[in-house]
Amino acid sequence: MTLPPVGGLGAVLAGSASQATLGPVAAMRAKHPSLALEPLTIADTTAHAIAASLGWTRPKLAAGPVLIYASAPPEQVAVVQAKLGRERAGAMIEHVLSAIARGLVAAGVRRLVVAGGETSGAVVQGLGVKALRI
Repeated sequence: MTLPPVGGLGAVLAGSASQATLGPVAAMRAKHPSLALEPLTIADTTAHAIAASLGWTRPKLAAGPVLIYASAPPEQVAVVQAKLGRERAGAMIEHVLSAIARGLVAAGVRRLVVAGGETSGAVVQGLGVKALRI
């Protein structure tokens, strides 16, 4: 079965801290508008970080896909996890990227790529997706 192409606005969300994600994030950053989420900054201002990310994104969407990411090298992830705790840091990033995904879809994004297993799960759940066709 061939799936129909999906048109419309596009965005990429990356929450994965894996080495496999860092390369594609770097490639996307080189060609498209990109916004890095700083976990230590957004930990205390989560609602503001979500609103600010969506405000940054909306005027850029018509020109092509954008990237919002929390992916970072292992040493940076370790610093964040040491200060916030591993579970809190991960849950916070998942929450923020899920909320941003909802805002992007509300803004007209129809092509959304999500990197990271936990991040993908949080986004799918946040968007209320009930089924996938693969």
